[in-house]
Amino acid sequence: MRILVLTGIKEELSAVAERHPLSFDRERGLYRSDQYPEVYVGTTGPGIPKSGRKQLRRWLRELAPHIIINAGLVGLLREAAEQSGGDRLRLGAVIHQSTGVVYPGGAGRGRLVSVPEPVFEPSAKMDLALDLDAIACDMEAAPLLGIVGQTEEITTGSVVLLRKFVGDRPDSYRLFRHEHRIRGWERKGRLEKLWIGLRCPGCPRHLQELLELKATALGALGDDLAQLLRRLAPLPPENLEMALSRLDSAFIPH
Repeated sequence: MRILVLTGIKEELSAVAERHPLSFDRERGLYRSDQYPEVYVGTTGPGIPKSGRKQLRRWLRELAPHIIINAGLVGLLREAAEQSGGDRLRLGAVIHQSTGVVYPGGAGRGRLVSVPEPVFEPSAKMDLALDLDAIACDMEAAPLLGIVGQTEEITTGSVVLLRKFVGDRPDSYRLFRHEHRIRGWERKGRLEKLWIGLRCPGCPRHLQELLELKATALGALGDDLAQLLRRLAPLPPENLEMALSRLDSAFIPH
């Protein structure tokens, strides 16, 4: 089974690489599984910017994957929601906030809205929840579904699986409004981390709490993808329909 795993940011890709050995394929500009040669992993950039869309289309045309897995963290919209950080969402629809286009899928009941910019502020999240009847927001799902649906080389049956995990909740806004400070944390030097800690309100306790929440969510994402690849990658393409019958959050945008 040829599989293309796509994350929005490098942190999410790193969570996969820590649990599933990968090697970089310079020719394609993608990582490749050391265990399953037909599994590729890449990062599109937040929201799949124009520069990333051209590369994504090339990956889709060259690989013609049977399954495209879009994995990443999302923001929960309602404070009353029962899910917590690291929980995976079962999604039945995706809506593009900017265009209003809705992509139906299944099996799952929740609706995900793709937004052009990160949303952490609780009132902005509630507006999205009420206006679009959504449970969570991300930046990549709807643009990806649109691009897959418009790529002629894969209109014969590529399936998009969404593996979306709660990264933040409305009641964690006091922490996640500073999330931009810790992006690429593992690549920062000791002095830079100390400086960030001193500048972060409520530090170092709030900073440590934020890092732990991100680590929990990313850990859940990485564990799930490692298990999912072990289940799907060894299967022959003719077993795709049977495999999908046991999975939720599957979309066929053609």
